[in-house]
Amino acid sequence: ASTETGPRVLVVTTSRGTPDTCMDPFSNDTDPPRTLALQAVQAAWDMGIPTYVIGLLPPGETDVPFFQELAVAGAGGDPNALAYQVADMTALPSAYADVFSKLASCDFTLNGTVAADQAATGSVTIGGLPIAYDAQNGWQLVGGSTIHFTGTACDEAKTGVLDVAFPCGAFTSTQ
Repeated sequence: ASTETGPRVLVVTTSRGTPDTCMDPFSNDTDPPRTLALQAVQAAWDMGIPTYVIGLLPPGETDVPFFQELAVAGAGGDPNALAYQVADMTALPSAYADVFSKLASCDFTLNGTVAADQAATGSVTIGGLPIAYDAQNGWQLVGGSTIHFTGTACDEAKTGVLDVAFPCGAFTSTQ
């Protein structure tokens, strides 16, 4: 029922490799919880919602097949889908950051419009480093109000601090 726009995803984070239910909290890789979890992830995929799986595994445990099975279902059957496996709580932020970077766009909407003939006068930095205008690994102005990053600049824009500035007269604010 949400009216928010943008990508929707499920992120399943668990410290166990197999699902349980409140009705059967110790099912330990038996059905119906396993099948119900797979069906729920598949139903989400069918509605256009991918699922990412992050498993917190005990030391020494390196493979929980159900994590991977759930990740494949959450990616529409893609056998190359990645189930994240982290060894401890300190590694969770990195796994979440990787998932969220996959969702980030290379397009950023400005709160105003740049005159088309003034696009090149803009200054764009990511993490304090300048990004070139109209370069293979740079940025472009699209439709006067969207900055689109290309190549490696896109990857950097998804996780870095972005700063955009245009000189007076080049930018008209909508705020």
